[in-house]
Amino acid sequence: MDNQRLFLLVALALVMLLVWTTWQQDYGPRQAETTAPTQEEQADAAAPEPGAADDRAADDPASPGGREDDAPGASDDTGAGADSEAIMADTVRVTTDVLDIEIPLAGGNIRHAALLEHTLAVDDDTPFQLLGNTDPLFVAQSGLIGDDVEAPGHMAEWEAVAERYTLEDDADQIEVPLRWRSESGVTITRRYLFERDSYLVRVVHEVENASDADWRGYQYSQLRRTTETEGPGFLGAASYTGGVLYSPEEKYQKISFGDMDSEDISLDIADGWLAMIQHYFLAAWVPPRDQELRYYSRVSRGEYILGHSSPWQSVAAGDTQAFENRLFIGPKEQDRLDAVAAGLELTVDYGWLTIISKPLFVALDWIHDVVGNWGWSIILLTLGIKLVFYKLSETSYRSMAR
Repeated sequence: MDNQRLFLLVALALVMLLVWTTWQQDYGPRQAETTAPTQEEQADAAAPEPGAADDRAADDPASPGGREDDAPGASDDTGAGADSEAIMADTVRVTTDVLDIEIPLAGGNIRHAALLEHTLAVDDDTPFQLLGNTDPLFVAQSGLIGDDVEAPGHMAEWEAVAERYTLEDDADQIEVPLRWRSESGVTITRRYLFERDSYLVRVVHEVENASDADWRGYQYSQLRRTTETEGPGFLGAASYTGGVLYSPEEKYQKISFGDMDSEDISLDIADGWLAMIQHYFLAAWVPPRDQELRYYSRVSRGEYILGHSSPWQSVAAGDTQAFENRLFIGPKEQDRLDAVAAGLELTVDYGWLTIISKPLFVALDWIHDVVGNWGWSIILLTLGIKLVFYKLSETSYRSMAR
């Protein structure tokens, strides 16, 4: 009977742990990186130092997935033939119901992402900034690398037809197109697709080959960030900040900054994904299924890079083909993560208590959906646990009375 009482105490402790975690996510202090920079600060930080582009663009992406060939360097070509409809602004701003995004045309990548439903603190309405190019740096990058043909890497200059996109009340999604052109007649359109109530962004590179020769290249996608002091977790334990890889064979693997310092990673994985995670939040590249990609890591001037590259793809003259990927930028909410990719929910780390904590959290979340109040949800879950073990407790009390 003492074992039954111990089990009840453990269950109650787990409920309190879940409550504490949820309260910290809603009202607790954020890490230092959450200070939102001004647009002027971001513009200054985005401008590369002279000579930096060549160092940072050529060595980051790995060779294409499924091949051992040496990859050609990423192109810094800005393209040719400016579109008469192109805007003069240097940044595109995108606002949905849950995301505030900034995409500089120098690179065409998401270098600022704020989560509108998550604020810095209960008394501060400033949206939490997950991606940003200030210290600590945390950005998502993608690009194409050509096989002796021009292609836009993550430092290329792009064109846009509008500088502001907003998800209207009567719309379920918005599309943000960026365009790059080569002198030979190849036009590449990068499309960002945002959906309502979603932190998942589709990223499509559409290659339109109007030249008189075949175009051959591959796509790479990567996360780049600097280190930071890990924030305190429950009872003062540090939360993990670093990289994660997932594969159907090896499952969930943490790739720490120390691992990346020790050696560069090069793995061929099908049906996997990569992420950089921190306390409560993550960014993850989730590629299409049934495609083997090469996963890699790099360390460049104190910046840690985790990415993957697709197999070579050929586009015949006069033809059009597309590369696709998906980028998740958001909170560690299990329901959302479950819907994105297998294993992504494992970024919510309960440690060795996962087997008990996960079903309790699912039950607590379901009760909260019904009653809409965390306090009452906790009380009802506790009562439910007591009812489940009522007979055992009753027998225990009678035994103690005798």
